[in-house]
Amino acid sequence: MIKHIIRQVPDEHADWRFYFDGDCFNENSGDYNNTIFPRTWDHHRWWACVNEDEFKTIHNEMVDVFYDVNENIGYGYKNVKEVMHDYKLPYNPKSAHELKVIAELDYDDSEVIARYMTIKTGKKWDVAGGNGYCQGDFCEMVYCTENYDEKAAKVLVDMVLGCGHEYGIIEVDEDGNEGESCWGFFVTDTEAWRDEDIKALICDREGLNPEETQLEMVDGSTTHVTYSYRTA
Repeated sequence: MIKHIIRQVPDEHADWRFYFDGDCFNENSGDYNNTIFPRTWDHHRWWACVNEDEFKTIHNEMVDVFYDVNENIGYGYKNVKEVMHDYKLPYNPKSAHELKVIAELDYDDSEVIARYMTIKTGKKWDVAGGNGYCQGDFCEMVYCTENYDEKAAKVLVDMVLGCGHEYGIIEVDEDGNEGESCWGFFVTDTEAWRDEDIKALICDREGLNPEETQLEMVDGSTTHVTYSYRTA
């Protein structure tokens, strides 16, 4: 007997932005290193699409730090250590050398940003990238490797790009009538793409019995147009 239906939301109605609402992916989670910085390429520049304000703060700080390391040592500062102290960056000889190296690189490069975040937080940061379904649809995400493993980072990149599907779970009564429903369950292509794997994953997450659950995937669509006529 079917007690639940897992129904795919048509892709044109899926709202992936909902996934990033709340404080899971920023410092309000209780750990600053949960913050993610996914950036998409549009109109010949990178755009931060999650935690935009914090990214601007970090990026502006990088620009200032790099400028002072390259231009103001010997003028406003005696050495890199003084620059790091002024910007409240944790100092040690290794991180000071790394800062001197990356200060000569492109501050808009995601790999450079990850290296700067490693200096700033004392934890390793890296970059995960991925392509969307459309040509030119691309994302690079700067993230802390101690808080997200490689697969988790790839899942978040898929979320930004909308690579996967949204689903709803609908209760079914003893007579087969649909009852209450809840929507906003996402499965990315990285997590699962075959029907049986998608069903198993959602059932496992939500505590549903697979034998009592039916998965409904969009398999096509039709449009019916009816014309009305006036007479004269």
